[in-house]
Amino acid sequence: MKKYVRGVIVIPDYEKMYKQMVNAAEDAIKILIEAQRNCEEMYIEDAERQEHFANTGEKCSLQEKER
Repeated sequence: MKKYVRGVIVIPDYEKMYKQMVNAAEDAIKILIEAQRNCEEMYIEDAERQEHFANTGEKCSLQEKER
């Protein structure tokens, strides 16, 4: 459906819409990358903690597991 203003066809500002969509997509990607990095750090820390307890024979307390 065409929109007219004073007899002139008005078209949407596709450049503005595109830039908004691209910026939102970039923001979403940054959020996902940060979440992935955080999870990787958690995984590495947990693996290091497990390796420590495996090597020392110490028992891991419940409090230690919740970190």
